[in-house]
Amino acid sequence: MDCNVLTDRPLPKFPSSRLWFSLPWAIAFSFAILHLTLPPTLVQQAAPWLFLGSMIFLGIPHGAADFLVARKILPRRYFPTPFLVVYSLLVLLILLLWNLGPAICLGLFLLLTAWHWGSAEVYPLPKSSEQSGRPWQAWARGGWVMVLPFALHPAETLTILNAWGIETVPLPPQAAVVGFSGLLLIADLGLSWKAMPRRFRILYGFEVLYLGLMGAILSPLWWITLYFLFFHAWRHTLRIRASFFRPTEKGLLPLLSLATLRYAPLTLLPLLIFVLLILPQQSDWTFRPLPWTGAYIALLAALTVPHSILIRYWDLQGKPEN
Repeated sequence: MDCNVLTDRPLPKFPSSRLWFSLPWAIAFSFAILHLTLPPTLVQQAAPWLFLGSMIFLGIPHGAADFLVARKILPRRYFPTPFLVVYSLLVLLILLLWNLGPAICLGLFLLLTAWHWGSAEVYPLPKSSEQSGRPWQAWARGGWVMVLPFALHPAETLTILNAWGIETVPLPPQAAVVGFSGLLLIADLGLSWKAMPRRFRILYGFEVLYLGLMGAILSPLWWITLYFLFFHAWRHTLRIRASFFRPTEKGLLPLLSLATLRYAPLTLLPLLIFVLLILPQQSDWTFRPLPWTGAYIALLAALTVPHSILIRYWDLQGKPEN
């Protein structure tokens, strides 16, 4: 049977642990090697282009798959027209609010992203009988991932925010920010030890420590690109394939096709919105990749709100099958 045949099982499932863990770890290692061996100027110049590349590879496309998720999990009376109308209105509302108060919206976006990224890691993993720590672990996981650039690369992080036109406030002493991110990381490890079967405790624990090392090595945009694409969007694609498809083929090519090509038409509208966002910044045809990342962050914030609501609803449909 073709791997693109939909099944009638909408509950999120945990996919192959090999693809879930091994490939992101290998990509992270390659990012670190490139970051350490390339000339610093080239590393800095490549950072915004890496981040902007997520518009066409994994980043925006993984959100475009919301159409499939909604079609499978929403009651028929809510799909497609009500879903598309509400989704679009939320995106437009967030873009409007971002234009009125970008600093406040960025703070709220970071909080929402911390929860969304954390829950995307925590809720799909096979569970033990202990469930009470799952929401706290989601906050811990997403929290240390988002705080790490402020803790370990504060000057560069603030420079990026200023390039985005965000008026920043002085950060607390770096030791306090480092301590806070460390506490979140330790909480993530401790809660995972209670909530996961033994095999996944070891894998997950190694990943947390490994990612902490990667966050120390990589500059902020490299770090965010790595996590967004290969630990968040990639794993979201794995969940979609495991939950909604009967794959008859194994390997990376069918997955990459699902992640990038299948929903390519649905990525065109976000790309058009991005162009409209950067046009006011362009007085000529000069490429301005770092300021463009600010427009891209605004677009991601707008898309993340309806996306995270839908995926949280999917998580709550039932216990993932292990």
